[in-house]
Amino acid sequence: MPLERREDLSESWSKHEKTADETREFHTLYLKAVNHPIRHAILEIVNQKPMTKDEIFELLKKQDLLNEKDMLKYHLDFLEKGHCIEKISDQQTKKILYKITQEGTVVDYLDK
Repeated sequence: MPLERREDLSESWSKHEKTADETREFHTLYLKAVNHPIRHAILEIVNQKPMTKDEIFELLKKQDLLNEKDMLKYHLDFLEKGHCIEKISDQQTKKILYKITQEGTVVDYLDK
């Protein structure tokens, strides 16, 4: 095998390692997102239907899981980064709703 070919191969491996690291990082973030009790509850809530932040907060408050809106923002952001939920805009009310993604539907298969 010529030297030039080996360099191409090693470059290809370094790209693969980066991709594997990114994949590993995504999986770690995703697992942290879906396995936290509050985030798990949020996924169960938005799995029923898309909801506003205030609606989610009220339901979590009734369940005695959360009583600070700042903490809700933290958990929603975490779930968004983990690709478990996404923000959508309600065209009629102009409100931001949180909707479960395909990745977030794993909540159907997790222990409660």
